[in-house]
This record gives sequence, C-alpha cells and structure tokens, in this order.
Amino acid sequence: MTRFDKLPLPTGIGWFAPLLVLLLITSMILNLSACAGTTPDAYEDPFAPKIFKEDAVVPLPAKPPNKANLIEFHVSQFSVFKFAIDPDSIRIDPDGVTRYVLVITSPNGNQQVNFEGIRCETFQFALYGTLNTSSIWQANQRKTWTEIKNTEANRYHGALAQGAFCNNKSQVKNKALIVDLLQPNKFTGKPSSGAHQF
Repeated sequence: MTRFDKLPLPTGIGWFAPLLVLLLITSMILNLSACAGTTPDAYEDPFAPKIFKEDAVVPLPAKPPNKANLIEFHVSQFSVFKFAIDPDSIRIDPDGVTRYVLVITSPNGNQQVNFEGIRCETFQFALYGTLNTSSIWQANQRKTWTEIKNTEANRYHGALAQGAFCNNKSQVKNKALIVDLLQPNKFTGKPSSGAHQF
C-alpha cells in the first residue's frame, strides 16, 4: 500500500497555477454577488442634483383657515388685491416644498382661498386645491408646477418665495423664522441683501 506521506512533493509553482486561477474566479463571483445585492443608494453621488419626488396625493388641509390669525403681506404697489397667509397652515415638507393656505381678497371683498406650494430650488409654484363657498376643500385635478414670474403686478408667489420661504434657492427650514419674516414690519417681498435674484 502506498503511503501518502511518502509521495514526493511537487516542485516549482507550475502545479499551483490552476489552483490560483480557481481561487481568483471564486473571488470574482463572490464580489459580483455582493454588488448585485447592494442598493443603488450606496453608490449615490452626494453632489449630484436630487431628483424631485412628490407624493402622488398631497393631503388637503383639514379645515378652512382661521381668519383671525391671517397675516397680510405686501405684494406690489400696482396690485389692487390683498394677500394674507394662514401661519398655522405653513408646512415645511421634506420633499423641499413649502405648502401653505393663502387668502386673496378682491377690491369688492370677494375672497379666494388656495392651498399652494412653492419649490425654492426651481422657483416654481403649484396649486393643490381651493376652498369652495361651502368651506369644503376641492383638489385641483390639473395641478402642475409653474415658473414664478416677478414681472406681474400680483406677484405674490415671488414675494413669498423671496421674502420668507426661500434663502436663495434653499428652503427655509424654520417655521418660526418664516412667520417672523412675514410680519408687516419686516416683510418686503424681496430677497435679503446679496441673495440670488430669480
């Protein structure tokens, strides 16, 4: 009977080459399997622009605005309408949209109440719904994001964005600060000194 401990050991590295190739292939397969199970977020570029993802349905306010708490703000010397915002309705949402309830009063006293949102990053606004005459919120089925224009007399979106909601193209995250900036003695409807002009 042949004893294995008496067999001559191979010399050189030639005999070891096939084993090295096998180990290398096994390692590659294991690495590919690990990559396949890795989520895409693990390789996300932290400096790349964020993709805007909004909920399919944005819930409307639960009730009409409290008119006793409305904060009126100046828009333009050429506007004949009055604009006020319900501070309790302001929502600084994590998707980068600041949502709020706005009350627009015409010269004859008629009012329109809107639930809207402003995106500072793109300087856009959207109308989510309006309050009907029965004080019931109705969703806007044709909601779209629209560029805010600063050349209109009733430029209240621009006034809100530049005067309170946005710091350059960044969303102001502090609700107390927004409410403070909306106060009549502080609100200008314009960006602070040195801020970006949209």
